[in-house]
Amino acid sequence: MKESKKIAAERGFYDPNRKVGGGDRMIVKKCATGGNNLNIEHVVTKKITTLKITDEGEMVTYEPQKAGDKPSIKLVIGVNYEGQATDDPQKWAMNNKSRNALIDLWGDDTKSWINKSAEISIAGEGEFKHIIVDALRTK
Repeated sequence: MKESKKIAAERGFYDPNRKVGGGDRMIVKKCATGGNNLNIEHVVTKKITTLKITDEGEMVTYEPQKAGDKPSIKLVIGVNYEGQATDDPQKWAMNNKSRNALIDLWGDDTKSWINKSAEISIAGEGEFKHIIVDALRTK
């Protein structure tokens, strides 16, 4: 199996056993479109610097925001933070850099992340601003 098909199969977008018209086909699945996830505006307004992980999370595929972009797959994990109200976001769709930083710090079993705290900050400029794990301050 080609590498691209292998990756697609791992992500649930390709079934090598499904044949249509004599050939195999990619399976299309609906994607999440966002939700009430923690965002930069909320982090800045609430002055959030630390997130406590509350669940093991799940991998979620998001539709691209711009035409021509590819869908993104993010780890969406439950979080608590100081000053959190009941209607505030309780999930964080972390980018790959943050996910990789936590894997380096705590390992790849997200169940072991529960009840640990990650220090965060804002990086980037303009439309490229994003929430990142501050790996130097997180233990």
